Amino acid sequence: MSIINFIHRSPESPSASHARSNEKAPLNKTPQLISEEVSGVNDEFNQYMEYYMDMIRMKSKGCVLIVEDDEFCRFIIENSVKEYSRDIKIITSASVNVALEILKDNPCDLVIADYYLEGEGNGLDLCHKIVSLYPKTKCLMMSSMNFPQYQKVVAKADTSPEFMEKPIKPSLIKKYLTSFFEDLYF
Repeated sequence: MSIINFIHRSPESPSASHARSNEKAPLNKTPQLISEEVSGVNDEFNQYMEYYMDMIRMKSKGCVLIVEDDEFCRFIIENSVKEYSRDIKIITSASVNVALEILKDNPCDLVIADYYLEGEGNGLDLCHKIVSLYPKTKCLMMSSMNFPQYQKVVAKADTSPEFMEKPIKPSLIKKYLTSFFEDLYF
């Protein structure tokens, strides 16, 4: 697990966590909630972490697809990614079908998708298709539904992407991107 501990993960034994850190994480059916719960850190540690995050940002030159039908939410997410790193290519879409068309010609490292989208299908449908068609692409689901509701929705699903509740917090998106690119490049 990363030093930046803001991703709520399902409980597991220390030995399972250590074993998993030495290999690629398998697809996990347990949904994960992204939250800002960090406590007990001092100023020196915060300075070190800021420096470390800057180093990760400098290496972050990936591609992020934002699939959100609400223009204001899409704007917030897009600006959060830009603030994190100007070197990341950002592509946007408002529907599942358009997102899948985009992915055919544009390999993306991360797809940030709202659950409720315009047109046919939802963000979870999109993530299922991405897992089967583009296994190297990771999905982050966002929704105004709360985490327990989300757990019920994905209980019978083949995959369960990480989850971030709305309203969207730009600082939380930037923390997630730091963790994502840390895992991608290190």
